[in-house]
Amino acid sequence: MNQNTESNKFDVDEIIQQDKDFLWHHILPHKVYDKMEPMIFVEGNGLMIKDIRGREYLDASSGGVWTVNVGYGRESIAKVVASQLTKLNYFAGKFGTIPTIKLSEKLISLMPGLSKVYYSNSGSEANGT
Repeated sequence: MNQNTESNKFDVDEIIQQDKDFLWHHILPHKVYDKMEPMIFVEGNGLMIKDIRGREYLDASSGGVWTVNVGYGRESIAKVVASQLTKLNYFAGKFGTIPTIKLSEKLISLMPGLSKVYYSNSGSEANGT
């Protein structure tokens, strides 16, 4: 059995086949997987990420298309996120929350000429307003 060396042991070939069988990757024609295996990432540290076969890469694409890369393994960020998740993990942008208000104030102070912040997580939301 082909396994990684981390505490979570798994069969690498089985996981790769399950990825092909069960997961749809956007922005990529799946025909490429007829000739190559999908990239499957298992951990990150700083700006480096490691794939299922142990190869390391510089994450120069911010983990994909949805997030801003602040690095992996940042305990200071994880602690703040965990603290907020126990209080109020999410609420739609129709209403304010203290973290969004405070972040908006900071962003506005860094962007002269702007007076409001609109949070969105996709181009559809950003273009729909």
